[in-house]
Amino acid sequence: MNAISLQYGYGKLSIQSEGVRLKPWLVDSIRKSASAVFRRYPRLLGLKIALKVDASRPNYREHVALIRLVLPGHDKVVEKRGENLLSLLGRSFDVANRQLRRRARVRKARRR
Repeated sequence: MNAISLQYGYGKLSIQSEGVRLKPWLVDSIRKSASAVFRRYPRLLGLKIALKVDASRPNYREHVALIRLVLPGHDKVVEKRGENLLSLLGRSFDVANRQLRRRARVRKARRR
């Protein structure tokens, strides 16, 4: 199991992998996506990313990406499964951005 921790302003990025080799290009891709999320949402306290390989069925390997958005109050969790790890991470970060946008919209509507 590999683990990497990075600090972005007030937020912390934690990457854990189980069965997935954290290559430099993969870590750079995750870091770029995470820094964009941290820039857009300053209330975000941290991102915890877990990458796994699910090989429960014979002759089939499936990647699992789990992103936990650490926020004040309740955390949000995004879990995606697929064969291509890079596209899986892109889809996961898209869903995380949508969840954060929706949360910001609800908070803004409550203030009015």
